[in-house]
Amino acid sequence: MLKIAGVKINKALPDVFPADNYAIVSNHQGSFDVLVVVHVLPVIPAFIAKKELKKIPFLSTWMKAMDCLFIDRSDSPGSRKKILERLRQQNHNPLMLFPEGTRSKQEKLLSFRTGGLKMIYDSRTDVLPVRINGTYKIWEETGRIKPGTVRFEVKPLVKAEEYSKLDFGDFVKKIKSLTGS
Repeated sequence: MLKIAGVKINKALPDVFPADNYAIVSNHQGSFDVLVVVHVLPVIPAFIAKKELKKIPFLSTWMKAMDCLFIDRSDSPGSRKKILERLRQQNHNPLMLFPEGTRSKQEKLLSFRTGGLKMIYDSRTDVLPVRINGTYKIWEETGRIKPGTVRFEVKPLVKAEEYSKLDFGDFVKKIKSLTGS
């Protein structure tokens, strides 16, 4: 899909990826973010997705194969429980979270919905911050798919021991500064 759309990717990746339990947190500019993430990362992340995506043929099959976590946005306590359970599981695909909650369709970050970050913070899960820039220009900017270049950058792992010294508000600011454009 990326090749057909004419997407080129400039990437900055660490030499070694974490082996232990961690969550991936990224900004979310456009629909092509997921394709870029799956193409670039050497691990297959499990996305947190709204349950309505289970109804989309082919996409739902692909997402189930990736062990994505489908949540009901109208059931906050139930969704929270599912996410916390998954964060605490060992030897699992890392969960991928887009704290903006939706595509920004621009370079500038939207406000973070902090529920997912709060679960990461409370469970003391390490965080692998990712910054994606340019995917909104592929489709969202004009409403038509056009070739473009995406910048994909994996930041250093933020260990739980490091951020546990911060209050939650400062933790959110730190993650936002690492994932923002």
